Amino acid sequence: IVEWLPEELRRRGGGSGENENGAEADASRPPSAEAVRDALLAVDARLLALSAAEGGWNDGATALLAILSTRQMQLAQVGDSQAALCSAYGAEWLCPQHRIGTASEDARLEALGAVIEDGRLVGDGCAVAVTRSLGDAGMKTGSGSGLIAEPEVSNHPVSPADECLILGCDGLWDVMEAEEAWDVAARAGKGKGPTGWDYAAAASALVTSALDRKTGDNVSVVVIGLRKPRVAKPHPRSRVVAS
Repeated sequence: IVEWLPEELRRRGGGSGENENGAEADASRPPSAEAVRDALLAVDARLLALSAAEGGWNDGATALLAILSTRQMQLAQVGDSQAALCSAYGAEWLCPQHRIGTASEDARLEALGAVIEDGRLVGDGCAVAVTRSLGDAGMKTGSGSGLIAEPEVSNHPVSPADECLILGCDGLWDVMEAEEAWDVAARAGKGKGPTGWDYAAAASALVTSALDRKTGDNVSVVVIGLRKPRVAKPHPRSRVVAS
């Protein structure tokens, strides 16, 4: 997926290299919502085809994609990961989670007649807690389970007060609210190093905190800085004048 998604975005004009029409793509211009959607669906199709070619394995994954420009961020969500925008005013969720118990997803599944047992979506002998994913061929190629790969793409403004974006899978958010994550990240990373933030330390602290809280799932975290690094300006070079 890590290799395929950039390939599929480039084919649709969303990155450096040539797009599907043979023209050079503009790396400075973010892809359209349609291009992001089509790229993720293409990745899902490739996973299903590979599964069929290799005997029908049922592995699957969620995806949370963030594309940032100077004053705008674009998010694409498939599954139950979550993004938290952290600023001087606190932290807020940015993505809907695609899982059992989310009102819009429950309504969609009910309209399809999907089967839910013990809080999991069931289909052809498989069961998952998410309602959208990449892969999971067994549930998508058999009778209609309601599991889809359709992403939700959204745009969000970035203000000067915004400091970082925390992307995490459900193993983090099952045991931590957005404000708690912002507090952990800030205590571990803010004010550290010459640029004013140590984002790697912040991400590591979030993983450790989730494990300390006995999360029942795997934990993946990315912390993205939204402020320009504060780099000290060099002193003017002294000038020696010969007498």
